[in-house]
Amino acid sequence: MLLYASDWFEKHDTGQHPECIARIHNVNRMLETQGWYARAQRPSWVAATVDRCQLNHDLQYIEQLHAWCMKDAGRVESDTVVSTGTWEASMLGVGAACDAVARVARDEADTA
Repeated sequence: MLLYASDWFEKHDTGQHPECIARIHNVNRMLETQGWYARAQRPSWVAATVDRCQLNHDLQYIEQLHAWCMKDAGRVESDTVVSTGTWEASMLGVGAACDAVARVARDEADTA
């Protein structure tokens, strides 16, 4: 199994939103206590590029998201919270997802 973890993910500060830093800590603690960390391969990977993100999103949307992040805009939709760390964390997260798919497709791992 591939496991993608980075301190950058904690920089996406959402305050009291359910998808918050405490959730990351809880998941990591569960993975550790259940032995998944010891069994998982933790690859290194790179953040996605804007070009890669354009395969699924319009450039205007990507640019708006980047602007909100740089402004530390907070809640930008009913269920979307951004902070200054969101841009890097999200681009790294997209890169992780793309890397995981590529590795599984190449039979380097069964799951991610």
